[in-house]
Amino acid sequence: MEAFVQQQNRSSSLGKRFDYVALTPAAAALCYPFLLRAFHAIVGSQAATRSPLAIVGAIFVLAVAFVVPFLGLALACRPSAAPTARRLAYASVAAPTLYVFLVSSRCWFAVRSPTKSCGA
Repeated sequence: MEAFVQQQNRSSSLGKRFDYVALTPAAAALCYPFLLRAFHAIVGSQAATRSPLAIVGAIFVLAVAFVVPFLGLALACRPSAAPTARRLAYASVAAPTLYVFLVSSRCWFAVRSPTKSCGA
């Protein structure tokens, strides 16, 4: 009986120690490239007139993409956040800028290459 109580106490301490909210900025930063691709898929269509639903969808996707860094800042400023969670949140603030910089530099080098392909 005592072993069962020990096992139950150990699992409750793991739940308190691991903060799932701390992973939210990292998950948002991982979704950032897909948000940009979705925005460009909506806006990049060759339709002469876009439907109001497509315009609203593009605005929504772009708004969510802009929220990614602010989500990282908001979760880094929590007083209850652990130092490792804060570091992860600050890294998620830099992720959109790094993604755009790396894709832009890849396209810049691809334009100067003889194959002239940029699959960003």
